[in-house]
Amino acid sequence: MRKKPLLAAALVVALVFVQQSSVRSQGFSVVERRIEAWEDENAGHGKNRDIMERLNLDAELNTRDEPFDSYWEGRGEDLDLYVDTIEVSMKRKLNNWVSGYLELEYDSEQSGMEVEAARITVENINFFEAYGKFGRFAAIPFGSFKTGLIEDSLTESFGRLREEAGMIGIKRGGLDITACLYNGDVDEIADEDDHLENFSFSAAYNIRFGSMNLDFGASFIDNFADAGNTPDLLATETIDNYVAGLGVYSFLGFKRLTLIAEYLTALDAFESVEMQFDNEGAEPCVWNLEMGYTFDLLGRETTCAMAYQGTNEAVSGNHIKDTPPKKRYAAGLSVDLFPNASWAVEYMYDRHYDKADFAGSGYRPEEYAEVAGESRYTVLTELAFEF
Repeated sequence: MRKKPLLAAALVVALVFVQQSSVRSQGFSVVERRIEAWEDENAGHGKNRDIMERLNLDAELNTRDEPFDSYWEGRGEDLDLYVDTIEVSMKRKLNNWVSGYLELEYDSEQSGMEVEAARITVENINFFEAYGKFGRFAAIPFGSFKTGLIEDSLTESFGRLREEAGMIGIKRGGLDITACLYNGDVDEIADEDDHLENFSFSAAYNIRFGSMNLDFGASFIDNFADAGNTPDLLATETIDNYVAGLGVYSFLGFKRLTLIAEYLTALDAFESVEMQFDNEGAEPCVWNLEMGYTFDLLGRETTCAMAYQGTNEAVSGNHIKDTPPKKRYAAGLSVDLFPNASWAVEYMYDRHYDKADFAGSGYRPEEYAEVAGESRYTVLTELAFEF
């Protein structure tokens, strides 16, 4: 049976009001709509294929690429309406063993389509429990990044690594173990060759019992400097020695309640010339604690979620504006208005690192005076359609 193409569009209008004082800056923004990419795991046969297209239109009044741009680029308002992202993904099963997946993405900062993911999968669960995947991945096995909110969690910003890789794994019951080999972008100083030498591992276990769904796991990466936005924290393009990273997570769903906990950390300190905190080498970490509850509101399925997120020893050695928030509190509400139509709103409070943190990371007072200890309030809203 041929699947119907799926097209999703979202329109978000954004407003930002920023008030500045000598000590604290507050901002209110309604920013872009982001629809999660769908990857249909049900493979077609013969010439059948699954096609998904995503169109995201938004009007926004503040840059979201760098959370604290407003502290450095000046205060004010800007309004624009543009096509933000278009994604097209296709999956095709060639035979009982081999399938292929391709995802192309265009966003407003690109001049054309780029490959987000392209991989070949060798797998036959009816014959063998092991599998292999080869190509470009939107995320290699490190971290989980589950969230019920609009904005990506800080753990995803830190940990998600898009990379070309070779991956092998085994599934048995609720257990899924994966090993990955890739060539990272951040190299050791003494490494003159550019070759496939970086790796990651992950192990996850899922238990379903009645109304309960428990999912937990751990992951390891040999070079934490490669992960997510971590390269933006480095003061150097290369590092003396690789610093490994560890990630652990758990997800509990019970009836209408969901609980999420995730923690990513470097397992050792970087050299102080690479990333500095408290006048010595930094050992950055990030976490996300989240709770969600689904209920009926006037006959509409509604989900509310709250999160506490944070980072530690993650002051950028490259530029202050690349530094993530030290603390984040977020709350969101989403409502299924009609079939294939939903509306969501989210509030975030971000608190920046203080003066002592920046001073201990090698910055001069005049460099951090306007941003240290600052806070930012953000409101996001989205109206999403799928058809």
